[in-house]
Amino acid sequence: MSERKPLIAVMGAHKLSVLYNENPVPAAALNETYANAVTRAGGIPVILPPFADDADLFRIMELCGGLLLPGGEDVDPRYFGEDPSPKLGRITGYYDRAWIAALEYAAEQGMPVLGICRGHQLANAVFGGTLYQDLSEYPGKTLLHGQHHDRTSTVHKVSIVPESHLARILGCTEVYTNTMHHQCVKEPGAGLYVSARTGDGVIEGLETMDGSMIFVQWHPEELQDTVPCMQGLFTDLVKKAGACFNRQK
Repeated sequence: MSERKPLIAVMGAHKLSVLYNENPVPAAALNETYANAVTRAGGIPVILPPFADDADLFRIMELCGGLLLPGGEDVDPRYFGEDPSPKLGRITGYYDRAWIAALEYAAEQGMPVLGICRGHQLANAVFGGTLYQDLSEYPGKTLLHGQHHDRTSTVHKVSIVPESHLARILGCTEVYTNTMHHQCVKEPGAGLYVSARTGDGVIEGLETMDGSMIFVQWHPEELQDTVPCMQGLFTDLVKKAGACFNRQK
């Protein structure tokens, strides 16, 4: 029997949708580019809402080989031990709780994880790290980190640690990326190693020692055609997930 395509659990992001001029409706949504990137890499994306009962979430995740934490709203500062700053954006606590439960389950089960933007930041908080709630808090002058360009356009250069898993996955130590964030990592969490920074020193990549978890601040799902090496992040996730997934047969 041929190996099955691995299922990739993708946490839905909180969005307010307006339908037919009605009041905003809360939705667990996912930009199509995430699903397309997973599909192109040979995986099957499964979008998960924030279940009220973690047991329901874990029951679905048992069927999956990997976890993708996409972009979205700000991370609640209570998860990294701070009070809210006046520049904190929208937060949704029950989404944070569900995402944290999913990441902790993945860590316990040895599932590979890819975190993007909010996923990068939330993972750092889960591992005990801290965040700048707004880049205005960052010491020193920063580059543009909230572009107004098309999401497929690249804006700033990211330098990657040569010996890192990220450098191996992308096949380079310098790459231009897009950028759409106002929070960023302050102190890395326990067991997370900095793999990439921009020229102003902002941390743009984190990873675990074994490379099973990779977190980036930019949006590689939007760069599949403009920066082809970005597909490597999803290919790497799906490959690792396949090994995990097919062991479950």
